[in-house]
Amino acid sequence: MIRRLVDKAGIHRSSPKVRGARQRRGATDQRLTQRAAQLGLASLQAYLADRVTRQTLTLTQVTRELGVDRDTWGTG
Repeated sequence: MIRRLVDKAGIHRSSPKVRGARQRRGATDQRLTQRAAQLGLASLQAYLADRVTRQTLTLTQVTRELGVDRDTWGTG
C-alpha cells in the first residue's frame, strides 16, 4: 500500500548504493572542512581558493595536503 502511494506521488528513492555514496561524501566533506580549519582557513572553499588561486597549487599537491586520494577527489 505504502509503496503504491509513494509511486503514485512520483517519489523515487535512491538505491542503497547511491545513499551510501552520499553518506560517505558527507563524511568526507566534513573531514576535509575540519582539515582546512586545522590549516588555518575558515572553510573548505576558503582553503581551495587560497591554495589553488593564490598559491597556484596543483590538484595533486592539494589532495596530498588534505590527505585524500586524488582519484576519489570530489566529482559532485
